[in-house]
Amino acid sequence: MGTTIGSRILTFARVVLTIGLLAGYYLFAFGIALGALVVAVVLVFLSPYVDVPVLAFPVLAVIALASLVFGARTLFRSRPPVTVERCVSLPREEAEELYRTVDMLAASIGAPSVHEILIFPDARASIMSTGGVLGIGEKRALELGYVALRGLRQGELMTIVAHELGHFAAGDLSLFRFVWSLHDALVHAILAAERARPRRFYGVFRLAPAIVGAMHMAYGKLALRASHAVLRARELAADRQAVAHVGRAAFLRGLAKVRVLGVTFDGFVARELLPLVEAKCWPSDLWRGFDDYAAKVSGRVDELLAKVEPSPYDTHPSYEERVKNAESAPSFDLPEAEGPAFAWLTSPEALWERLGPPAKGLRRVAWSEVADVRSARVLQAAKEASSAYLAVLGKGPWLDVAKRGATTMAQVGSRELALAVEPGLRHASEAVWMAVGPRAIERWFGAIVAMALVEGRGGRFVHVIGEPLQVELDGGLVCPWTLAREAPGSREGIDRLAAALGP
Repeated sequence: MGTTIGSRILTFARVVLTIGLLAGYYLFAFGIALGALVVAVVLVFLSPYVDVPVLAFPVLAVIALASLVFGARTLFRSRPPVTVERCVSLPREEAEELYRTVDMLAASIGAPSVHEILIFPDARASIMSTGGVLGIGEKRALELGYVALRGLRQGELMTIVAHELGHFAAGDLSLFRFVWSLHDALVHAILAAERARPRRFYGVFRLAPAIVGAMHMAYGKLALRASHAVLRARELAADRQAVAHVGRAAFLRGLAKVRVLGVTFDGFVARELLPLVEAKCWPSDLWRGFDDYAAKVSGRVDELLAKVEPSPYDTHPSYEERVKNAESAPSFDLPEAEGPAFAWLTSPEALWERLGPPAKGLRRVAWSEVADVRSARVLQAAKEASSAYLAVLGKGPWLDVAKRGATTMAQVGSRELALAVEPGLRHASEAVWMAVGPRAIERWFGAIVAMALVEGRGGRFVHVIGEPLQVELDGGLVCPWTLAREAPGSREGIDRLAAALGP
C-alpha cells in the first residue's frame, strides 16, 4: 500500500498552504502597522484642508506599535535551553531481527527504511530525519525508548514503528518540522496576548491596542485551525497505516501501553530517581524498582489520564480520537509476533549499561539503602528551614520547634511560616499564595516535622517505592510532609499533627 506521487504532491501543497497562513501572521502584523502609517501620512497632507483630531496621530502610532509588538512576540521569546539527550545507537549486529522486521515493514508500507535505531532512556517512539527534500537525500533514524522496548510485545512495538514509518510515506518531514515551529511560535503569541489583555478598556490608548490584539488573535486562531488540521490529519493517517499493516488489536494495545508507560516512567524519575541523583546516588537494581513502582501506581495513572483535558493547541489528536480512528480504519486479521520486544536484542542489559546513569560518579545503592540516603537530605533541608524559621519559632530541639510551629498555625494561621521561607509571597496575589504557600510549608516545615518524629520521638525513616518518604512511629507509618501540608487547612489537620508530635 505504497503512497503515490500524487498523494505526496497533495501533502506538499497542503503543508505549503498551511505555512503560508502561519507566515501570513507576520505580514498581517506588518500590514496593520503600515496601514496606520499610511493613514497618518494621508492625514498630514489633508490637515491644511480639514480639521484633524489632535489624538489621531498618537492613536495611529499606538496602533502601529501594538501591531509590531504582537508580531514580534513570536520571534523574541524565551526558549528552554537546548540540551543534548542521552542516547546510544543500536548496532545492527546487536538487533538483526529488529532491523530486518523494520525493513520489511517499511517495504510493505511503501516508505524508505531507517538508517539507524537510536535508544533513549525513556518510553518514546518517534522518527527523525535530517537533510534532504521530499524524502530525497535525507538520513532517517528511528528513536525508541528503552522503557517501551522493555514493556511491549513484538507485535505492539511494530504498530508503533509502523505509525512512525507512515510519516515517511506521507511526505517530507522537514516541511512538517517547519509547520511545528511556526505553530509553536503562534501559540506562544496568542497565549501572551491573552495574558496581557487588560480587564478594562478605559481611554483610547487602551482601547486601540485591545482592538489590534483582538484582530491578531482572530487571525492567529484561524491560522492555527489550518495547522491543526494538517498536523492532526498526519497523525491519524499514520495510525491508519499501522492498523492496516500490523493489525488493529495490536495497535490499540500498543497505544494504550505506551501512553501509560510514559506517564509511569516520568513519575518514577521524579519521585524515586531524582532524589537519589541529588544525593549523588543511583539504584543498583533500577528496573526492579520501576516494576514495583508501576505495579503500585497503575490504577492511579489510569485515573490521572482519564482526567486530562486535551489542550486546544495540541498538535496531536487525543487518545480517544486515535482509538476511534483506529476502530474505523480498514484492517486485516494478521498474525502477530507474540514474543517480548526485548527478545530482538542480543544483550538488553549491556545496552542499558551503555546508556548509563545521568551523571558520572554516582554511588550505586540498593533500594533497601534509600531511606538512609534520603534521610541525609531531609536533615540538610531541616537545618536550612530552622535558620529561616529562627525569628518565628526560635531555637531548640527539632521536637520543640515543630510543636511551636503547630501552635503558631493553630493560633494565627500558616502565613508566617510560609513567608519565613518564601518572603517573595508577601506581595503576591491570592492565586499565587494559594499555589505556592502550602507547598512551601509542606517542603520546609515538613522536613522539621520529619526530624522531630525521628530524633524527638524515636521514629525511623522508611522508604516504600511509590510512596513519599515516611516515618515508622508507634507501630504505624506517617508521612511528615502530608502532616505539614494538611495542618493549615483545618482544625483536624492541626490535631493530627499535634497527635503525631505527642504531648
